Amino acid sequence: MASYFLEIYTQNQNYITLTEEFRNNIVPNIIDNKSVLSAHLYTPYHDQELVQTDQNPPCITLQFDCKTLAKIEKTLQVISDKKWFVLPAGYSVTHQVFEKIEYPLFGEPAPQERYAKISYAVRYSHPISDEKKFVEFYLTHHPQILANMPAIRNVLCYVPLDWDDPLGLPSSNYIVGNEVVFDSLKNLMAAQASDVRDRARDDMIANPVRPGPVTHFALQREDFG
Repeated sequence: MASYFLEIYTQNQNYITLTEEFRNNIVPNIIDNKSVLSAHLYTPYHDQELVQTDQNPPCITLQFDCKTLAKIEKTLQVISDKKWFVLPAGYSVTHQVFEKIEYPLFGEPAPQERYAKISYAVRYSHPISDEKKFVEFYLTHHPQILANMPAIRNVLCYVPLDWDDPLGLPSSNYIVGNEVVFDSLKNLMAAQASDVRDRARDDMIANPVRPGPVTHFALQREDFG
């Protein structure tokens, strides 16, 4: 499965109009494309009681999924032709395409559908001394630990793909992404206070390659399609 992510940033706190434009017009138009399996709109969950969340999250994150990279690129060409991502002044964007990897929770034979609406998104960026070695260790250790968190619903990772960009927008420049999903902010906070979180920290220390810049954002997710 291939996933496209567009992240929109602004210092303007009144971005509700743009959010509504994506929710009511842009995302439905994208979903109408037969190549698109699903689309998802994320907005920040502003709560400073979280154990670890960062300042200045994207005000809007758009994800859409296709079965193949070629279908992602075809859909982006339509978006480029229609100029759906031409934004008002005061906004900046980055974007990237990934392979989406879903992991089973502890004791489950297969990953579950992603229905719960609170997503905690972690993104690792350049610079890093050995990207391949870091990502290989991360993918074979970290999500398997996170799958033990109390009340967790989903664990996903996102690995960048090489792709042709018809939009010409700046790359997000991530080397790997992680997402854990919960029914409520309360359950997310409980998971962050659990001993599994301590195991996850120890696992990051055990990675033979030190990570570069990393962000952590609690997001509310709307699903389409």
